[in-house]
Amino acid sequence: MSYIVEQKIKGRIYLYKVDSYWDKDKKQARQKRTYIGPKDPKKRPAIKQIISNIVHKNYGNVFLLNWIINKIGLGDIVKKNFPGHYAELIALTFYEIIESSPLYLFPYWLEEHYLPNTKKMDSSAISKFCDEIGRNQQQKLKFQEQWIAHLQPVDALFYDITSISSYSTNIEFIEWGYNRDQENLAQLNMGIVFCNNKFLPIFYTLYPGSIV
Repeated sequence: MSYIVEQKIKGRIYLYKVDSYWDKDKKQARQKRTYIGPKDPKKRPAIKQIISNIVHKNYGNVFLLNWIINKIGLGDIVKKNFPGHYAELIALTFYEIIESSPLYLFPYWLEEHYLPNTKKMDSSAISKFCDEIGRNQQQKLKFQEQWIAHLQPVDALFYDITSISSYSTNIEFIEWGYNRDQENLAQLNMGIVFCNNKFLPIFYTLYPGSIV
């Protein structure tokens, strides 16, 4: 994203073009300034009209994931059950699949990827969004019921359990227990049921971390 700033030096005002970008090496947002020239108070700032923003976005991985969720019918079911949050929910899911990084880095990732209908969210907004989705048990159960119905017929089911380690002290199911990854952290356990003939997860549930 580019914009113009004014800087006063020794009584004169100078214009600079500012480009924001994400520094992958230093893991932080940075800016690059390009000098435009002095501002003439007697003339209209026409310089702003001739500067065009050329935006580069990554789309290949997003395109592939969009194709997959539409191919298996997941996109329509998510959109039906979370109509007001579909774009953000899908974007956060894609981010976790592609990057598997902390959510506070999501805004920078979103800037680099082509997801035009997704609202920009800072860390606070992401926390509120996840809390709202997580608390709506009725909506989640309705989604799971429709997803199970969509995958019928099912010839066999497989059950697996995994653990998710966490530093959090605010999540109800985070407890100390047998850590499968040998990490010295509390955890929660997730049970997942897979549909054999579709090679897809059909249902999941969460357990306290102390349950083996």
